[in-house]
Amino acid sequence: MLNEQYTDTYVIKKSIIKDVGRKSIKREKKDWIKISNYHEAIIEKEVFEQIQKQLSHSKIEKEKNVF
Repeated sequence: MLNEQYTDTYVIKKSIIKDVGRKSIKREKKDWIKISNYHEAIIEKEVFEQIQKQLSHSKIEKEKNVF
């Protein structure tokens, strides 16, 4: 999947460190903080969404061909 920050969205709080010296734990997407219109977009949102759909479709096709 592509990084949503290529659009004009700033994404923070994707992971959390519970204890000092421990590895970070990835948070669920629903808990991420997203700030729209934060910076100039590298790619338009519509193009980003089309690519995301194509990538997810190709991932499904690959999984079907594995079995």
